[in-house]
Amino acid sequence: DCESYADRYHRCFQILETDEGVPGGFFPGPKIEGLALPRNVLECIYYRNALRIYPRMRGAMQDLGYEV
Repeated sequence: DCESYADRYHRCFQILETDEGVPGGFFPGPKIEGLALPRNVLECIYYRNALRIYPRMRGAMQDLGYEV
């Protein structure tokens, strides 16, 4: 159901961004510790991949004044 997808989505952010224990990790299973990735790594995962995946994202970001 939709709630379980939302929960999984939230867990992914918790795993990547925090050092908290996350029940179930990415897949059903035991609790895992978050990775607490540094900001520059998170930027590569979120921002740089979005620019690569969504063709119009680069132009939209430039229009907003971001250096791409």
